[in-house]
Amino acid sequence: MGFVQVLWAAISTVLSTAGVIGMGAALIRRGWVGPAAVKEWSKTVTGFMLPCFLFSNMSSTTLDQLQAGWVLPVFCVVHIMIGMLLGTVTSMLLRADWGSLGSPTTAARSFSGGIVAMSGFGNASLGLSMMPAIIAGNPALGTKEHAAFCVTLYAVLNKVGIWSVAAELLSSCKLDEEKRLGQPSIVVKMLTEPVNVAAAAGLAVGLTPPLKALFVSGAPLGWAMNSCKTVGTACFPLMTLLLGCNLAQGTSSDRVDMPSVGVVTIVRLVVFPFVCLGVSRFCMVSRRGTVCRLLGANRLASVHCDTERPNTRHLPSPPPPMQAKGWLPDDPMIQFVILLEGCVPTAMTMGMAAPGPNTQKAVSAMLFWQYIFSGFTMAVFIAIFLDEVLS
Repeated sequence: MGFVQVLWAAISTVLSTAGVIGMGAALIRRGWVGPAAVKEWSKTVTGFMLPCFLFSNMSSTTLDQLQAGWVLPVFCVVHIMIGMLLGTVTSMLLRADWGSLGSPTTAARSFSGGIVAMSGFGNASLGLSMMPAIIAGNPALGTKEHAAFCVTLYAVLNKVGIWSVAAELLSSCKLDEEKRLGQPSIVVKMLTEPVNVAAAAGLAVGLTPPLKALFVSGAPLGWAMNSCKTVGTACFPLMTLLLGCNLAQGTSSDRVDMPSVGVVTIVRLVVFPFVCLGVSRFCMVSRRGTVCRLLGANRLASVHCDTERPNTRHLPSPPPPMQAKGWLPDDPMIQFVILLEGCVPTAMTMGMAAPGPNTQKAVSAMLFWQYIFSGFTMAVFIAIFLDEVLS
């Protein structure tokens, strides 16, 4: 499949998701659904339907998958560190006095920690809602069950970071006089979070043959597994619809300025994906011929780079670039998920982690514009990433 075809497939995937988001926004704008209903349905999705999906899909996990997928949480930490570094640099640039070119922005003075948090923590679960369409157009990636496993394994540490590091960064902002007190510790949150409990339970079933035998079709508890799969299937359309409802609740805030919103949006949606692509390519390079591969010599038919054989000019064409995976497993789904998570916008749960109403409005304003433009940027980067993994 050529790049143009891959690009069109990616655009179609993003457009289908954007269409459902637009329907959710229309429900709010026309008053057919109120904020209270959206809040209750959000609790239902995150507290019941998504756990059903995770339990039913994680229960099919094998030990081989787990051994190959250990790189996913590692890359999650790497992505968070890169994003926070970019956010710190962005905040410093926005705080600087550029003379006639511009003065420090409002957000840089009072929302500095928020800028760092918004740059560092992406919506790791967004890939779950997009994977069915992506896999339908690119079956060589793998199955939906494997995609759910990869995204979930990546997202675990991202969720920990949002409720610990990001929450602390947002609390350091100077937008609210009062701070929320009496919040449970991060350990309690992680142990009681329904999605984490369901993922752990599903993983335990998948890795324990006697338990797994109880939940297969025709077994005593097979009906329970089928019920979880049915409920979980309805999770993603509703999740995407609720995303549109949440985004429709506000487009601006007097606590953040549009230049800051624009810069953070560009950093998160454009700069960050390119940096993550560079890191991924570096890790996919084999230890042998590293420098030559980084320079793109593997694509030249006239020169074959090999550090162990210095006189190697005028040899046959080198193997395709993806044959040497370096430190990454030879699994296209894992490679694609690592890349995909680098182009998603900031996590929607950042608004829940904000300590007060003014901070929540500032976060919502930045989220709105990120999700508006992410439809275009994600389509392009998904096409690039698919070509990178499947070519």
